[in-house]
Amino acid sequence: MPIEKETITLMGKEQNSWKYIFNDDIAIIKFKCKENDKILNWINSNNQDTIKINLIGKVSMNEYKSILTPQLIIEDYEIVEGD
Repeated sequence: MPIEKETITLMGKEQNSWKYIFNDDIAIIKFKCKENDKILNWINSNNQDTIKINLIGKVSMNEYKSILTPQLIIEDYEIVEGD
C-alpha cells in the first residue's frame, strides 16, 4: 500500500500514534508506537515523500458522534519500498 507523508495524521497526547485515510473512507491506524517506529521516523525525516508498506491488522467499525467509520488497526507492518 503506498502512503504519502502529507496524508498521515499524528494522534495522541504524545503524538505516538498515526492514522492514514485510505480511499477517503477507511482509517488505517497504528496506536502507541515505540520510539523506533519506522513510520514516525520517516515522517520526521527529510527522506522521500512516498513509501509502500505491507500490513497486518484487525478490521472494525468506529462510532463517533453517531457516525460509523470503517477502520483497520495495524498489528504489524513492514516498509517494502522507500524509507
